[in-house]
Amino acid sequence: MVSGGGGALRKRQARAGGGAGPSGARPPPSHAPREAVDQDGVPYVTNKESPSSPPPWHPNMETSLKILTSVRLSAGIWSAIADCDETFNYWEPAHFLLYGKGFQTWEYSPQFALRSYLYVLAHAVPGWAFDRITSPHRLYVFYFVRCLLAVASACCEVYFVTGIKKELGVNVSRLTLAASLLSPGMFFASAAFLPSSTSMCMTALAYGAWFRRDLALATFFVAISALFRWDGVLSAF
Repeated sequence: MVSGGGGALRKRQARAGGGAGPSGARPPPSHAPREAVDQDGVPYVTNKESPSSPPPWHPNMETSLKILTSVRLSAGIWSAIADCDETFNYWEPAHFLLYGKGFQTWEYSPQFALRSYLYVLAHAVPGWAFDRITSPHRLYVFYFVRCLLAVASACCEVYFVTGIKKELGVNVSRLTLAASLLSPGMFFASAAFLPSSTSMCMTALAYGAWFRRDLALATFFVAISALFRWDGVLSAF
């Protein structure tokens, strides 16, 4: 009697399990989302039945750099200076440092000394080296500095986008790259000789390092941006 009851109980348990196997867990349906991993080790969800399906397309670092550099160089050559502060507080003092004459605003006057020439000097040194080596027309020195700023901005953006790819995945990184390429604000800011543009690049580097879990490097870029040039950037963190 007891053994017969135990056999019936086992049969009822087998019917309740639905043939799930020794573990009692049902296998996932074939249409259920599965987690796959891309070439950088970032997981993403796919509805494909096979987890070995190819990851979403994303341009590699070299391709992203080429695309961004092309767009930013076009900004350095063709974009207009949209801020009078850029002309009189930065380009004119840089012209004074390079050629011995230029307008001076009251912020740079020794009587008030509200602005330091350190930021201007950091941008004038590449122009001075280019002028000494090639002896070009002064207009070419102007475009050389602007294109140098544009290329630096493109490098910072690539570092930021690849950091997003590593932390948030391919889709978010691809959308960020497209938004950066099509943004009018990024187009004008990339070649601007302004502290806010420098802070923009430092912020991109800081977030790129943060996405890579390099907190020391991220803190360094934030400190450079805040202490060296523009303390208003701290609101972004």
